Amino acid sequence: MFTNSKLLRSLFAVLVIAALAFGSFSAAQAQGGAAPLFGDAGDVNLSTQGPVEAQVMRERFVTVNTGMLFDAGGKQLSKASLPEITLNLFPDATFTGVVAGAFSDSWGSFWNGRLKGVQGGYFYLTVVEGVMMAHVASPRGIYEVSLAEGDIYKSIQIDQTKFKDHDDAWTYEPSGEVLPEGSLGATADSAARIDIMIAYTDDARAAAGGTAAIKATILTALNETNTSYLNAGITTRLRLVHVEEYSYAETGNLSTDLTRFRTNGDGYFDSIHTLRNTYAADMVGLIVENGGSYCGLASTIMATAATAFQVTDRSCATGYYSFGHEFGHLQGARHDTYVDSTNTPYAYGHGYVHTGSTAANRWRTVMAYNDKCSSLGYNCTRLQWWSNPTKTYNAAAMGTAGSSENYRVLNNTDYTVANFRSEIISSDFYNSFNGSATGWSPGTGSWVIGGSAC
Repeated sequence: MFTNSKLLRSLFAVLVIAALAFGSFSAAQAQGGAAPLFGDAGDVNLSTQGPVEAQVMRERFVTVNTGMLFDAGGKQLSKASLPEITLNLFPDATFTGVVAGAFSDSWGSFWNGRLKGVQGGYFYLTVVEGVMMAHVASPRGIYEVSLAEGDIYKSIQIDQTKFKDHDDAWTYEPSGEVLPEGSLGATADSAARIDIMIAYTDDARAAAGGTAAIKATILTALNETNTSYLNAGITTRLRLVHVEEYSYAETGNLSTDLTRFRTNGDGYFDSIHTLRNTYAADMVGLIVENGGSYCGLASTIMATAATAFQVTDRSCATGYYSFGHEFGHLQGARHDTYVDSTNTPYAYGHGYVHTGSTAANRWRTVMAYNDKCSSLGYNCTRLQWWSNPTKTYNAAAMGTAGSSENYRVLNNTDYTVANFRSEIISSDFYNSFNGSATGWSPGTGSWVIGGSAC
């Protein structure tokens, strides 16, 4: 039987424990400003766990509290209802995401915004059929969270230096003609959007974690691309009109896979041409799992309707922006002048590399390679921007007039590419997913890649 003193001591102990628990919870809340999105999954034993990919600096298995993103009825929470999200990627990498856009469409639900107190930081969340993908970029690193197996997710930090863009031995098809805007008459498609269709292999789907997971990857890549257009002053937007899976034995050679993908009648991807006409896709992309150490390949630089095909390795599609990079080639954009001196279709059509005197000022735009930086003994982070000398990053111009103005190229060719097929799907389809959510404003900052600031 308790005495009064024993009872008081017991109550005091309970209160202390409760206070400590509440304090820990409050500290977590204070750090992120909201409940954390991820939980520690602890030790896991995945049936399909493979070797760690070269670009993965570190990894952590987590669970995802997707319930905090939707109300009790399953409706996506708005920006007003969910103004901030705590993105606890690693114990030493926790960010508060300030939601700028929250929107849903027939493909899924999406959130994007900036990282509180982190100059130049941003995030994307995509949920498709209950499966989530996250991409977070900050000066401290680039991170992704994607499905591993079941309800277990993998949080990784990405080392961009491990990515190789594509094999320079590839011979591009001849460039197509660029039409003056309005030359096709009043019934032509607007240059405001370009319709794309994406195919993916069964290997890419399996490695992503399933059908919903590979769709989440594709949609994240699309959102990244459209936001990069917004950042750089590119006026068109890509619109996804269809996705399709193919059972295909990947070769590990992007040249072979791309040739088979775009060739009609060879028995590999023949139905893609019928589907392209059915959905009126102006450009077509293929996601593969094994790029043979390369990230992607496009048929040509400035496509024709017949050559508007590209292939992208799944691991490079997001975070390194290879999805948008390869479509950029089809729209006429070239690499930086250090690796590519060709001036067709435009002398000003190159990506841009900035080799600043400090780590904070070493970066490159979407179409630029790392070669110039590596020749100087350091690395430059690929930013979510296209070359444009009228834009600045850390007070430095993001291009050189007359040489590196990718934004002008895409603004010049959008009308031509948008009319490779005449639009069939109505204009209100997918109209919210355009990378221009109210309140979103791109920022600048210094970045870390491969363990050192760039």
